[in-house]
Amino acid sequence: MRITISNFRGLADLKASVSPILLLAGPNGAGKSSGCMAIAAAASGALLPEGLTKKAAGLLVRDGADLAAVQLTSGVGTASVTWPAVERGTTGIWRDVSEVAAGLIDLAAIKPAERAEVLIRLIGATPTADDLSAALAEQGVPADLIAEAVKQLPKGWDGAHAAYKEMGAKLKGRWEQTTGTRYGKAKADGWRPEGWKTSMEALTAEDCANAIARAENALQEAQREQGATQAQIDAWQAEADELGKRRDAVTEARADVAKQFDRQLEADKVLGILGPRPQPGAEPLQCPCCSNVLLFQGGKLVEVDERSRIEADGATEHWDRAYEAARKAKEAATLAQRYLDAAEAKLKAAQDAKAKLDAAGGEASDNSAALESAQAELAKAQAITEMRRRVTDATDLAAKINHAIVIVELLDKTGLRQIKLAEALGDFNGILIGICRAAGWKPVHVDADMAVSYGGRPVSLCSAGEQYRARITLQLAVAEREQAEFVVIDGADILDKAGRNGLFGAIKAQGIMAVIGMTLLKPDDMPDLARAGIGESVWIEGGKASKNIKEAA
Repeated sequence: MRITISNFRGLADLKASVSPILLLAGPNGAGKSSGCMAIAAAASGALLPEGLTKKAAGLLVRDGADLAAVQLTSGVGTASVTWPAVERGTTGIWRDVSEVAAGLIDLAAIKPAERAEVLIRLIGATPTADDLSAALAEQGVPADLIAEAVKQLPKGWDGAHAAYKEMGAKLKGRWEQTTGTRYGKAKADGWRPEGWKTSMEALTAEDCANAIARAENALQEAQREQGATQAQIDAWQAEADELGKRRDAVTEARADVAKQFDRQLEADKVLGILGPRPQPGAEPLQCPCCSNVLLFQGGKLVEVDERSRIEADGATEHWDRAYEAARKAKEAATLAQRYLDAAEAKLKAAQDAKAKLDAAGGEASDNSAALESAQAELAKAQAITEMRRRVTDATDLAAKINHAIVIVELLDKTGLRQIKLAEALGDFNGILIGICRAAGWKPVHVDADMAVSYGGRPVSLCSAGEQYRARITLQLAVAEREQAEFVVIDGADILDKAGRNGLFGAIKAQGIMAVIGMTLLKPDDMPDLARAGIGESVWIEGGKASKNIKEAA
């Protein structure tokens, strides 16, 4: 792979090959770490160091230059980046390496939860939909809820986890609305409302429906047997006492209706005899020739005398009076009919009251106690049915909440993903052992709880050199699992000569390309990888690269 870098931080220019190892060596501040960072950015796509914003990307450009650039060219593709634009492009078949393989994330130094998240993604430990289905079934989750949970996976495991946490919160809200109390897991299991009795546990929905039906029938029977109260008797009697007056009122109203309708008929008859409304006489005109009186009628000037015009006006007035008389007669007839309708309604009410009074025999008989008892039984049956509904709904919701909790726990980062990771760790730890053997280092191991050890000791208790060995071992193992084309390793000067030889041996045994940064005091101290047949060594000083090699590896 060919590497070209210009004006990135402390490095002015670098053109070199990785075949399979490229060693960038030099004193502190020479630009070798800048080279490693530029290569890592282009290889992984992580273009800005942590904490640096795009607005401040100009800080990555070497002082005095306008543009920083890096290009990586493999046999099948290229990756190029420029700053301060922070733009990246790839051509051909370019496959990114992870930030771990690029040396941007130290797996040995991050928190266990973060380490688990990174490993799950990079070593192929992400569970499948089938894994989730099997785990949920083992926990007793119903098939329909398992299918719903699997449907959430396209959102990603974190997205599905968030969706089910929200769903669980909504279910708890519905449970609280049903029960009228705050949710608690212990409280939800076996919740029963106030007034619930043990004998109600065996009640089915059919039992409750039958109890309500019986109570309704009993109430209807009590209502039928319920006699008239004294107040009802008195009210009927008052209505019945008006019966004679109301008959007379109806008789008078009917006579008035007949009279008013006769008047209406007579008025309509007169209006019919008169026929259409006559046209009134128009304003007379005087002929300018003979001085005769003229009227404009039918679109023509007609000669008439004054008397004919006056008679025409009188006929119109007579028709208007007849029309007004007919209108008033119709209104009077309509009003009379309304009075008759009201009188007949009052008469009917009095007749009904008399019939009820006769049926009751004129005496009150109160059956209110039986009626109240039937009403109470119906209310009791309805209350039991409602309690049973609430218990059924609350029990169903509690079960769904418990299932949602199981689903959330399995979808969580510490759930099925960690279980799957623990299973995958067997193979991963095997890779770690192979790398350590090739390097001649103590074994690196990752426990199920994500604790990292070197030589059996927690890595946090190891020396700086041992911690570095653990870091590089994890980096190389991840690169192997993800099938990365190369790795970027900076700070290798922390290793002694045996440690460096072990690093070169592990890289060679793994068959991977590597860019290694190492601080050395002078070119004479730099191993000649070309002479050793394992790559190329470049001395960097003052931001410039050279290949003056004086000492073989």
